[in-house]
Amino acid sequence: MNTSSYPAYKDSKSEWMGAIPTDWGEEPIKHAVTLVNGAVFKPDSWSESGVPIVRIENLNGGESYNYCDHFVSPRYHLHKGDLVFAWSGNRGTSFGPFIWDRDGLYYLNQHIFKVVEHNFDDRWLYWTMKALTHHVEEKAHGIIGMVHITKGELGEIRIPKIDRHEQTAIANFLDRETAKIDTLIDKQRQLIKLLEEKRQAVISHAVTKGLNPDVRMKDSGVEWLGEVPEHWDMKRLKHIIATLESGTSVNAEDTPASDGHIGVLKTSCVYTREFRGDENKTVFEYEITRVKCPVRAGQIIISRMNTPDLVGAAAYVDREYEGIYLPDRLWQTCFTDERNQDANYIALYMGISGFRDQISIYAEGASGSMRSIAKEDFLNLPVLLPPSEEQAHIAREVEVRLRTLDNARHNGRRQIELLHERRTALISAAVTGKIDVRNAV
Repeated sequence: MNTSSYPAYKDSKSEWMGAIPTDWGEEPIKHAVTLVNGAVFKPDSWSESGVPIVRIENLNGGESYNYCDHFVSPRYHLHKGDLVFAWSGNRGTSFGPFIWDRDGLYYLNQHIFKVVEHNFDDRWLYWTMKALTHHVEEKAHGIIGMVHITKGELGEIRIPKIDRHEQTAIANFLDRETAKIDTLIDKQRQLIKLLEEKRQAVISHAVTKGLNPDVRMKDSGVEWLGEVPEHWDMKRLKHIIATLESGTSVNAEDTPASDGHIGVLKTSCVYTREFRGDENKTVFEYEITRVKCPVRAGQIIISRMNTPDLVGAAAYVDREYEGIYLPDRLWQTCFTDERNQDANYIALYMGISGFRDQISIYAEGASGSMRSIAKEDFLNLPVLLPPSEEQAHIAREVEVRLRTLDNARHNGRRQIELLHERRTALISAAVTGKIDVRNAV
């Protein structure tokens, strides 16, 4: 990639653009395009079939649709190639432009603008709106995570005014260069997936076969377990866990609690099967008296309600977390005899595929995207138990064996973060003229 700067710059009237090339113009979005908000589809107007209704989650790849079987004005029709802009939701995930890439007719839901009646290169306009999305998120307002920007506020944001030839050059450059970055990101994700598979294999073998290859084995009587060490026992979780305690749902702002403040865990704290205490939200002061069930070191945190692949996700709490509490969607273990059980080993066992399959049998829910498991069903699940000293030895040895894999996973995730940062900076630089890409090679 070979780029340079423009010969000279001038200050723009826009905070997000900053300085722009001297021969560029600028104008408010409202003077450049028409924004059509999606239609309001109330639940009582949904049907089992008909035309799919596109919501923000569908823009992000979600496959679950509501349907409408009655006439809707063409104003709200969505076709392949249409440019839309999501203007409501959670910062960092919901906002921003999308080019709809599916064949057929769809209807556009509220909270999404369709961008029409303009004379721009569609791809340049997409990249420009991508670059200003962070600015939009900063201007958004609302409560408890769900924020929005009005049509008037979005319309006042200024964008560059340049000739069509230069728009196309910028769009071609960003199409090409972001595709290269996306390829690198995909490769890192593939590497992380392989490392996670290797990690799972290490854990699964250790907690079902043990560490001694010469130990005498016996038939477990469980098809997916096969043979297990002869001296190991099979028990129900209810025989080693006295109770599963949980917290309460409280209102909180979507930022982690700082020292001296009270936080409530997000369910994402156990997504990776490694406890992440920083995945919490700061509880509003008027709600502090309602929090209960503080996080305790040496216990296991379990997600009782989540998506099908995450319900029952569990993680071991390896240290104290002062001022952090559980919500109602998470459980925390209380063992019958902590001297004879190693919580770290049991958390490892709860993460293997065979145990996860047992959870999926009992998990229920009216929605295909959300499942929950009853406390009684969870506690009735079987767990394979070595003697307590061997449990602790396995947990320590697994930790050692996973260290290299986990370091590689961490490096891979960091590379992805850096690539995303590079991608964002490149888009901003190109559409605001900080780099001249007209003759970029």
